[in-house]
Amino acid sequence: NCCTCSIVRTTHSKRTNASNAKFSTTSTDTNTNGNPGEFKLMHIGVDESGKGDFFGPLCIAGVLVNEKNEKIFTDAGIKDSKKITDKKILELEKIIRTNAVHSVVAISNNRYNELYANIKNLNKLLAWGHARVIENICEHNACDYALSDKFGDENLIKSALMKYGRNIDLRQMVRAESDIAVAAASVLARATYVRKMAEMEQQYGIKFPKGCAPQVKDTAKEFIAKYSKNQLSFIINSIILPAAHLQL
Repeated sequence: NCCTCSIVRTTHSKRTNASNAKFSTTSTDTNTNGNPGEFKLMHIGVDESGKGDFFGPLCIAGVLVNEKNEKIFTDAGIKDSKKITDKKILELEKIIRTNAVHSVVAISNNRYNELYANIKNLNKLLAWGHARVIENICEHNACDYALSDKFGDENLIKSALMKYGRNIDLRQMVRAESDIAVAAASVLARATYVRKMAEMEQQYGIKFPKGCAPQVKDTAKEFIAKYSKNQLSFIINSIILPAAHLQL
């Protein structure tokens, strides 16, 4: 394995210290409304948020969906997070956490940058996160298969799985967010990203833009003026734009 992972099971999110050199991981498993085994066609949807953003962590989520919570999610209007406002996403997050077994892995910028510098492969990093949320859910729950958006060879995820998820049927498809489980995972991952960005803004007293629009350079300059260039790795995704390219 490329790293070690510290898992915390709780009903609340755990704040990430931006200077933490390890994977910062929060995993929440919740069973509600009876035994999930009573329902058929259970599967895990997996998706991530923050992969293409200049500021903020990489957040990966997995959600276990059955016939009962599938209807709840559909009726609530859960769909691909890219089609929903962040305000609505935070509302839908509560529905997902209340009605489904789920797991979230959040990788701080500092650790994200360290790992990419070593392995030079974003797909392997994504595969590690996908495997962890699948593993966390499968440890105490049975399901038929796990589905994610297609981002690389599915063997990358298989090789990262351990004891509990090793035998699961892994599936990938283009635009997997059309599946309700993957859509729910996309909402949960995005909600985690949005909350952690808000924590960063409170910690540093700076408004960080989402995405990678041109204004990220101005915000990076503001951060350097207030703190230092050496601390950039705690808040930026150097895969999107290396600090050396900021021309500062």
